[in-house]
Amino acid sequence: MKRILFSLVICLALLTTALPVYADSVYVVKPGETLSQIAVRFGVTVQAIATANNIANPNLIRAGQSLIIPAPGTVPSAPTTASAPAASTGQQTYRVQPGDSLYRISRIFGVSLTALKAANRLTSDIIYSGQVLTIPSQGSTAPATATPAAPAPAGVYTAGPLRGDYFYVETNRIGVSQPLWFDFKVTNVGGGDGSFGVLSIFSSAGLHGLSWTNAGLKWPNSLVWRDHIEIGSAGTYPFYLAVCYADRYECDHNDAAWQRLSDTVWVTVGDVPDSTGYTSRGVVGNYFYVENVISDQGNDVWFDFKVTNTGDDAYFGVLSAQVKGVRVGQSWTNNRLKAGQVLEWRDHFSDLPVGTFAVFLGICYNTQSACGDGTLWERLSPDVIITVRDPNQ
Repeated sequence: MKRILFSLVICLALLTTALPVYADSVYVVKPGETLSQIAVRFGVTVQAIATANNIANPNLIRAGQSLIIPAPGTVPSAPTTASAPAASTGQQTYRVQPGDSLYRISRIFGVSLTALKAANRLTSDIIYSGQVLTIPSQGSTAPATATPAAPAPAGVYTAGPLRGDYFYVETNRIGVSQPLWFDFKVTNVGGGDGSFGVLSIFSSAGLHGLSWTNAGLKWPNSLVWRDHIEIGSAGTYPFYLAVCYADRYECDHNDAAWQRLSDTVWVTVGDVPDSTGYTSRGVVGNYFYVENVISDQGNDVWFDFKVTNTGDDAYFGVLSAQVKGVRVGQSWTNNRLKAGQVLEWRDHFSDLPVGTFAVFLGICYNTQSACGDGTLWERLSPDVIITVRDPNQ
């Protein structure tokens, strides 16, 4: 109840301070794309994009590269925006392009949002196409309130001003059209208003949620939220927490880039797949599920698995799940799988320590004692990320 009330208070505060989001003028190159294809898409010339991004060889771009797209009909001069400008004691100017945002410009030039606003006597983040901005030198100091928070801890993801503190899904197996519930926390560590188009769960399979849209998270605030998504087709999907800084419409239609804020969590929907994709000496891992990927310390973590032996009789020391670096299971020990045998089983781990861990289904063909440290195990499933929480926090 305390957590829910806290979330509601934070959300009400955010709703009253949310700012409009401006379309992103930067395009992220997709795998296999060429500069000429991008130029045709945006109605500009290859040379215009190359000049705007200081690209010496128009035939050499890479997937994931961010490109500034100049307005159609403009002939931009080679700017210092394509790469981090050298330290300078002077100032320079930049003409705002359609879709630019003040935050994006500050990131391109490597200056703080507050310093950029102060240099142009701006009292808000609103700018307009064609406006000429004075870019302060990188050495410009900003008020203490604009200093970003401490760097993100190791193992978390930061995209733009937002840091993903955690992302949990309640299970990695659901039925078709059943709600998949997830929890997340993000913090603005980059300064400014942290405006975005969509902040929610995302899958490279084209699925995403709409937890927060066309909103903002001011520095140094955090947002704690719980939501769900329903998936209409059976399959196994990779999900992670993500943010899209373009307009909601572009984000919702996957016309703009989503940036990662968490590790990937694999979720199986509906029908059980024939195989997890892992086979060891003829033993196929058909499925591996963790029933409670989030649990309090002291509670058991339950898992289910199925394997099929497609080869000759397989003698093994241990067939079970393993919490990497923490504990190995003992579901089946010193046994064998006969040729053609199918084995389905349910088991659990007890008394795991507090933390976030990777768990997988594995098999070890040595003796049980030799399999005890987990180093000789062979994988039968992908990792499933689990989190064990301190119930007193």
